Amino acid sequence: MRSSELQPDLHVRDAVVGDLPWLNQVSPESQGAWHDAFAANPPLALLIAESAGQPVGYLAHHPGYNVETAERGWHIIDLWVMPSHRRQGVASALFTIARHQCRAAGGSWMTWTIDLSNQTAQDFYHRHGAHQTSSLRIMHVHC
Repeated sequence: MRSSELQPDLHVRDAVVGDLPWLNQVSPESQGAWHDAFAANPPLALLIAESAGQPVGYLAHHPGYNVETAERGWHIIDLWVMPSHRRQGVASALFTIARHQCRAAGGSWMTWTIDLSNQTAQDFYHRHGAHQTSSLRIMHVHC
């Protein structure tokens, strides 16, 4: 089902500074990141989904590069939709626009992480043609 069939007034756009109050409200733990998105040399970018002119979801990403294939891509940091607008095509619209923008910027892939217990997210990404990479393990260390 296309998002326009469920929410004909759904619109996805790049985030603007005026989105900060909403972003800080829905994800206060990420306030530093949201402010960084509007810095002179931002380390991340944000897409905002609007319904009836009001923000209802976001997708955060940053560019990446694969040295083995010499290909550009995007790492999706977060995809979130207001509970009242879930299962109405908002996440699909954000993901689809991100995919098109990545390709338009010369990218050929997108990656992200999901919690292994989040079956809803896994099902969502599978519906969009994603597959799990079994040959990689995510490692993490604080610098």
